[in-house]
Amino acid sequence: MKDEIPLKSVFNAYVLILKAFINVLAGIYNSNNVDDIKSYQVVILKRIYKSLSTIEVMLSQCSDPISSYGLLRIILDSVCAYCFIYDNANGDEVAFRHYLYLLDGCSKFNELCSLELTNNTIISETDNMRHKKNAKLSINDMQKIQDGIERLLLNHHYMSKSPIIARKIIKAKDWKYKSIESDDDKNYYDWKGIYKKVGCNQQMSDFVSKYLSQFVHGLFLSNARNPNSIAHYSLIYDMLVTLTIILIKTLFKVFDNDNISKKWIEGMNFEEIVNNKGINSKDILDYYLAKVK
Repeated sequence: MKDEIPLKSVFNAYVLILKAFINVLAGIYNSNNVDDIKSYQVVILKRIYKSLSTIEVMLSQCSDPISSYGLLRIILDSVCAYCFIYDNANGDEVAFRHYLYLLDGCSKFNELCSLELTNNTIISETDNMRHKKNAKLSINDMQKIQDGIERLLLNHHYMSKSPIIARKIIKAKDWKYKSIESDDDKNYYDWKGIYKKVGCNQQMSDFVSKYLSQFVHGLFLSNARNPNSIAHYSLIYDMLVTLTIILIKTLFKVFDNDNISKKWIEGMNFEEIVNNKGINSKDILDYYLAKVK
């Protein structure tokens, strides 16, 4: 039944197209430096691709649409955050949001991750000490990264353009701010605002915030008596195709100077297409012909 689900083949085709984009970009941008913004985007894109590959396993092999709804929310927020930050012709704003995005994550790790984790098993003192040493190294590394990001932000152009507002935004670590020229206490987007800004309509936004929340939080609908209903699969694949298209369109704009609109076909693995029964090669051919016209 699941092989006949509408959009399943289309989704698999778009995932391979996205993989081709990432393969090409990874050959161009492969730095580990946080101030190499294009390279860090490749890191994000690889993670999104892996999540897309995992959700297909959860749907096709594990027959688990209920858990897939939770991963779908992760994918959606990841795609929308990426598009919100990097799909912007203003390079200063891209850099400022990029560093704030990293700062938000580093600071959360440094604030909340402790060396004293609950010991749920009997381990030797030697293993326990090794664990603490490794954890301490990770925390020290993350603190160094945070310190470096804070320096980059304090040296950013916005600190001379709008020093009071920029400092306030940096203190809040708020990469979702609306404007560098507004001192309003509500100068930030909530997630619904970000969904709308990157192209999600009201119906899609409501689906995410109201329907997916049932599964993310383990509420009533997550205990569905018929988890293998085709309705679950159709909803998920429909959302996944929409998100993947949004992401690929964004990549065309963000990496336009790299001539990605023509180079992406170089990263395509045609043997994988031929051997993958879940992909209709016509979907990829139609996409390619539409782009090269």
